[in-house]
Amino acid sequence: MQGWRLTKYDPSRRNAAGHYLPEEWTSVADIGRSMAGKVLTVEAYLRTEEAYVETVMAFHEDAGAPILCACGVEAAGSDPGLPGDVAKAPPLEGQAVRRGELAALIRACLREIFWCRLEAEDGGCAIHFGYDFYVYLTGRDLTGRVRDVAHAGGLFLEPFQSPYATPA
Repeated sequence: MQGWRLTKYDPSRRNAAGHYLPEEWTSVADIGRSMAGKVLTVEAYLRTEEAYVETVMAFHEDAGAPILCACGVEAAGSDPGLPGDVAKAPPLEGQAVRRGELAALIRACLREIFWCRLEAEDGGCAIHFGYDFYVYLTGRDLTGRVRDVAHAGGLFLEPFQSPYATPA
């Protein structure tokens, strides 16, 4: 399986060790805060969040839209009350997550309401949520369409194996 890291962080702005250098927002909790002289607005946050949702949904669809299993479910924080369809409660450990539920679950994980890994039973598709607005995708291929959706949303896809992958 191949892996990719989906981020809002331009890879050209990393140092030789891979650390992202500019000061930037990393969480829904940063709304209203100033970073590098720019205040994160609700609108700017929601634009970025939607770009992630669209990219992950395109990846899932191009992987054949398998039913995903919620793994490693952890409650995190409270709902920040932003607009949009968002899961209000975490899935149960091992619960099947169907495509119609996926976007709301992605938003909840990005908003730090809860955390989980989403994995297809056959191992052909996995979506893992990391800290600081990192999402890890694992699959057989990454189509040009997924790359185009990410690029249109101002996001970046880099070859990268998920640090949350469970050993085979």
